[in-house]
Parts: sequence; C-alpha cells; structure tokens
Amino acid sequence: SFANKLSDKRYAQFVKAFNFAAYGPTATLYPSAQQGAVDKYMRQTLEENAGETNQGVRLALYFQRKAPEITNWYDVLADTALSSVVRTALGLPDSIAAADIDKQAQMFEQKLDIADFKDPDKLNKFLTRFTSLW
Repeated sequence: SFANKLSDKRYAQFVKAFNFAAYGPTATLYPSAQQGAVDKYMRQTLEENAGETNQGVRLALYFQRKAPEITNWYDVLADTALSSVVRTALGLPDSIAAADIDKQAQMFEQKLDIADFKDPDKLNKFLTRFTSLW
C-alpha cells in the first residue's frame, strides 16, 4: 500500500491499527485501534504531568519513549529535548549546541554507542545517569 512505501513507518502502523479498508466505518471499534491510541495518550499524559513538577523526569520519560526510534545522532540533534538529555548525561554544557552540527554528532558518537538505546538495560542505565546529573 501507499503507507508502506513512505519512509516514515508510523503511517504503516496507523494503517495497520485503523484498517478502514478492511473494516470500513467500524474500524475504530476494534481493540487494535483503541488500545494503541489509549496507550500512547496515557504515556504522553504521564510525561506532561511529570514535567509539571520536574522537567528532568519529563525529559527522561520522553527520551525513553523515543529511544527505540533513534537511528543516528542527527535524529537526536534535530530534537531539542533528546539532545538536551544526551548533553546532560555526558556532562556537556548547553553552549555545545551552538557548535557545528557535524562536530556535535561526532562528539556524541565518540562517547556513546547509539545501539545501546535499543537495549532496555543500557537505556535505563543511561537515563539513571541523566537523572543523577540533572
């Protein structure tokens, strides 16, 4: 289908969850459509509520949610929240954000293995370091 040809795989996930082609107007009545949307809403609400009392917790939860989607350091640098978490965890000042983007990516690559963000144990260890430094 068209959604499978797009580079952003979220469209394919959306089509799979809300399969209007197969189910028509009743597609939103199926658990596959309802539960995924509810879970994502609850997670985002948790992040927002936690952020009202502690911005560091919100950043950590956001990073934890987005980490499996990170494929390169430019993904991190394109998102101010993700890059803030990485800079904090590495003990780098915020002024580093003004440096050349390629040099920032190279610096992150030298200090961290991006594949570690897909390993839940390594990700938790990284986020523990971030929250400690925050």
